[in-house]
Amino acid sequence: MARTSAGLTQAEVHRRLGIPIATLSQWESGRTKPALYIITLLKEWYERNSK
Repeated sequence: MARTSAGLTQAEVHRRLGIPIATLSQWESGRTKPALYIITLLKEWYERNSK
């Protein structure tokens, strides 16, 4: 998973990007899917913040 590979928690993504933790959880579990622009935003942010 990109978020955990970057060494980030759901709480960190929530604080930095303002995305609700419940929404992140739904995306990560496959229950719902984010819009393409959100996927692009997350990908770029995870790459910049990779530990």
